[in-house]
Amino acid sequence: EDCIFLFFTNNLNIELFTGTLLTNVIIRRNIILDAYNIDPSHSQGVYLSQVDGVLIEENTFDHNGWHATRAQAQRTIFNHNMYVQDNNGQVVVRGNISSRGSSHGLQLRPGGTCDNNFFVRNAIAMFANGSYSEITNNVMTESDDVSPTERRGWGIELKRIIAGSLHQGNILVNRLSTNQFAAVTMNDNTSNSPPAGGVRVLNNVIFNWKNAGNNKSIEIAAVNQVDVTLTGNVIDGMSQSMTPVNFVDI
Repeated sequence: EDCIFLFFTNNLNIELFTGTLLTNVIIRRNIILDAYNIDPSHSQGVYLSQVDGVLIEENTFDHNGWHATRAQAQRTIFNHNMYVQDNNGQVVVRGNISSRGSSHGLQLRPGGTCDNNFFVRNAIAMFANGSYSEITNNVMTESDDVSPTERRGWGIELKRIIAGSLHQGNILVNRLSTNQFAAVTMNDNTSNSPPAGGVRVLNNVIFNWKNAGNNKSIEIAAVNQVDVTLTGNVIDGMSQSMTPVNFVDI
């Protein structure tokens, strides 16, 4: 808590090497900046593996996983501001600022809770996978590309999400990437996983972030279209019933 980490290969590396699982790790109110590596090894703002009980709260993550002027340390798809491996459990990511990560603002590989965070200028704002997840009340904007040949521009990417998961109250605006992906994508790319039934996508606001090929801002692959609830989402100022929605300043 209340620390500054910068210029390491991994600014924070918390993982089990031997023994029983680590438990109840809290990372709170730190400034975590400018991790990079000039050899082929990967680089993360924070990397977590084999921890049961994780809270990442009210931190600032910026520009992790790459260096703007070192030729050997440019952006790559393997480096992120926050990389939470799929062998962690009970993960909560809340109230953070995550900006300009090499690829993802957050890789939430085991699933979990992602609430009230601000993601800006990451190639992919956040990714969730593998278990029940709640992705709520986040702001995501200006997703860009890893490089001219590694084009991205996603907001929320979901894979193998468990029934009952909730994705609600998020604001996704103004993709920067010229890659024409939707703001929210749900795509189970494994043939041996069941469809994501009972997933709720509710009351999200999306502006200027569509798949140019099909004009969708929320894109759900056919394998996932089982009991998915889409309600109350506002896209480019229009409700799902195609009526204008006026937002009032308060």
